[in-house]
Amino acid sequence: FENRIYPSPEGLSIFFHEITERKLAEQAARENAALLAAQNRVLELIARGAPLRESLDTLLRVMEAQCSGMFCSILLLDSDGIHVRHGAAPSLPDDFIRRIDGQVIGPQAGSCGTAAFRREPVVVEDIATDPLWESYRSVALAHGLRACWSTPIFDGQRAVLGTFALYFPIPTRPSERQLRMVDLCTHTAAIAIVKDRETQALLASEERQRLAASSGHIGIW
Repeated sequence: FENRIYPSPEGLSIFFHEITERKLAEQAARENAALLAAQNRVLELIARGAPLRESLDTLLRVMEAQCSGMFCSILLLDSDGIHVRHGAAPSLPDDFIRRIDGQVIGPQAGSCGTAAFRREPVVVEDIATDPLWESYRSVALAHGLRACWSTPIFDGQRAVLGTFALYFPIPTRPSERQLRMVDLCTHTAAIAIVKDRETQALLASEERQRLAASSGHIGIW
């Protein structure tokens, strides 16, 4: 409420105005500005040619700063289309990262492996009871992880590049703000991953050309 108080001959005149919607709009604007600023920081890293791990790690740290107690993770899908590998997870325990690194995707492979397999978001509100986490439940609970929501990361041709996940220490489901965070993060991560793959492909092509020219004793000008 906004209160306005004016003196009068009889005492005070007090006016109360409900401003809930205005305050919510202001808060949403501040949050969106913070997310866009974070995205710009990551896009600058990508433009400068920073290593993929640095770009993804920066992105996730910024996302984690938006919500206390939230941990973020990105897994990258192998070229075989079957296994997911550790991409970035700045705040998750090392032991947990090692245990899920290289897992096979499937219809019941935790949140991330299932999301990559289904090609759609997977929301697990409570790891302790959800059957999708049967194979990984003990290691997650041992590290205090109770909820995990995972979303596939797609390239422009809708091929799965990996998954982006949010972990929480209590059972919970996503809010509208967190869903906006997921959309922004997956979009930005896709840009970073595609750029890195293009760079690696170019380097490999140049190396093949160098080896061919060297072994064939061919001069190139």
